[in-house]
Amino acid sequence: MKIAVVGGGAMGSLFAARLAVAGFATTLVEVDAGRLEHICKAGVVVDLAGRCIVAPVPCVQPADLERGQELLILFTKFAGLSAALAQSRHALAPEGVVAVLSNGLGIAGQLEGLIPENRLVLGVSDVAADLRVDGVHSDGTGLVKLGMANPADDPAPLARVQSVLETAGFSAHAMPDIRQAIWEKLAFNAAFNAVATLADARVCDLDNVPGRRIVAAILAEVGSVARAGQVPFDHAAVSARIEQAFLRQGEHRPSMAQDRRAGRRTEIGAINGAIAARGEEWGVPVPINRTLTDLVCLTGG
Repeated sequence: MKIAVVGGGAMGSLFAARLAVAGFATTLVEVDAGRLEHICKAGVVVDLAGRCIVAPVPCVQPADLERGQELLILFTKFAGLSAALAQSRHALAPEGVVAVLSNGLGIAGQLEGLIPENRLVLGVSDVAADLRVDGVHSDGTGLVKLGMANPADDPAPLARVQSVLETAGFSAHAMPDIRQAIWEKLAFNAAFNAVATLADARVCDLDNVPGRRIVAAILAEVGSVARAGQVPFDHAAVSARIEQAFLRQGEHRPSMAQDRRAGRRTEIGAINGAIAARGEEWGVPVPINRTLTDLVCLTGG
């Protein structure tokens, strides 16, 4: 099975390496020339809970991606999703499937017209991955939750993506309605990312009284917005996931903080900013998420 992973950052590299090791014909797609050259020379190096994986995954620019890909998995930033798919879809097989494992609300709308909705799978992952000088580091834990962009569509593409990820060793779960998982992942990201970015912090650096107080306040605000939008939201489940992050992923630096360190634009608008916008639209006070969004924007965006 031919699979292209679009986006050679920490998460894309981790998934591509594990897919390749599982026997899939995997290609990484990357537009950053330096990252592309590094992967072509060294392969994808992953420290997976202390086990070193070196996967010789081909890495190409979008225009050079070989046709006939049966699955495209997008790991690009929210703002770049439509461009990434537009540049890569020429390589998708006639009945190929696109799976998006990126953060943010409104992904299906952003990709409208680029892929038929009945071949679009949306997903969220709480697998942690850090891109360091010596490669990608991950503790190997976490779940991937998947659902059809339109829950009413035939779930066959969803089953295909789930099977592929399970074969590669991921814990993948099919959801009848992915909205709840998207909002709960958004809440988890919102709780950690902006604060970690502003404080240049790892998860463990927030495991204290003021850090936990801020995290809890963000989560409560997200829950209020979700309920106002009649989105199913399990506050206790997100709180439990946050506790697991404190316990097992303390050395992880949230992705937004990684972006800030690397000089890249952050996804603040797609995370805390999206929550603030929905809250303002639905008449819910969102002073915490609006303030965090403004602070991140003031300090470099």
